[in-house]
Amino acid sequence: MNAPLTASLMGGAIAAGFMALLGLPAFFRGRALMALFAISLSFADEFIQAWGAFGGISLIHGSWNWDGKLFDLAFLLLVAVVLVASGVFSREDLGLTWKQRPGTLRAVFIVVAVIVVIDFTFIHFAPHESFAAEDLAFQLTMPGFTEELFYRGLLLAVFDRMFQPRVTLLGAKLGYGAIVTSLAFGFVHAFSVSRALHVTFSPVLAVGPLISGFFTAWFRARSGSLVLPILGHNLSNTMVTVAQAW
Repeated sequence: MNAPLTASLMGGAIAAGFMALLGLPAFFRGRALMALFAISLSFADEFIQAWGAFGGISLIHGSWNWDGKLFDLAFLLLVAVVLVASGVFSREDLGLTWKQRPGTLRAVFIVVAVIVVIDFTFIHFAPHESFAAEDLAFQLTMPGFTEELFYRGLLLAVFDRMFQPRVTLLGAKLGYGAIVTSLAFGFVHAFSVSRALHVTFSPVLAVGPLISGFFTAWFRARSGSLVLPILGHNLSNTMVTVAQAW
């Protein structure tokens, strides 16, 4: 077995293993099938992106993992279409709607202000880095579409189905699903597998994504749509990219 494929499988297995840990309570609630679905999705999501990063998919030549993100986006959209067509979930369950719940924008302004403060706090301690046009193009598109569709779309819907949200925070109903997606989002940003099959994990790298993951879960729950999470995610990434060059 070649190294890129092995490394991609390892990355997928690690992501799936962490999701299995988070989904363990579901097995005691008679929701094993849903939990296994979430675990499988986590494996596929990480494997496809890693396979693109390691050159297993090589269509777009750039400094960013365009191939992995685009193929992952296609896969996630296919899964969403199948789930909606089969009646397992509705488009609204997955956040695939333009419609925003009443009062969303007013509540969002408050949360956005907090996010801006957090972003600039992290930027203050981040190293100075220049950016190119490709950096902006990537940050304005890929992260939000793929990561929000997976974490705040598919994964959040699955866990909210297994564990009914019971806490209302500024008009958004949140539950174990918001915790799971935030932890998983932080975890995948903290670990990495190299082509040489070296696995590294840095808890510090999980902090920012974990916090932003919870905010975007709140966006999704408050608005009922993935529109704001995607826009907020991409704009936040772009803002950090530009600000680090100052």
